[in-house]
Amino acid sequence: MSVSETIEMKCPRCGAHHTATVWKSVDVASDPGIREALFSWEINVFNCRECDFRAQLPISLLYIDRDKRFAVQYYPMDSLGSEEFYTNFHKDGEPVEGTESAADPDAPKPHVVFDMAEMMRYIAFREIAFEKGR
Repeated sequence: MSVSETIEMKCPRCGAHHTATVWKSVDVASDPGIREALFSWEINVFNCRECDFRAQLPISLLYIDRDKRFAVQYYPMDSLGSEEFYTNFHKDGEPVEGTESAADPDAPKPHVVFDMAEMMRYIAFREIAFEKGR
């Protein structure tokens, strides 16, 4: 199941206040249009209606495709500078129990990325591999 929340934001350019939907996880099986929204750069992107400022929000995102048996976990690059971030992982890079990546025991183990474009490239690769691979 996809998980989102609404947050209040202030535009960093003009200061206008807006509400924005941020996605914590997306599950293409339960929300079929979500993949297209991600690939159209509509997920976790702030758009100011006052000054047309547009920016990617630094929000972690878990993408799950149960039918093709893969998951991808995106973390913003800034996460790497946080000591607290590393408490969510074992020494081998696997998430500890109770973290967002490990919260759904039925979901495939996520591949970790630190760039949204890389997330989309990995999704495209896994979809094609599922269709054409052995």
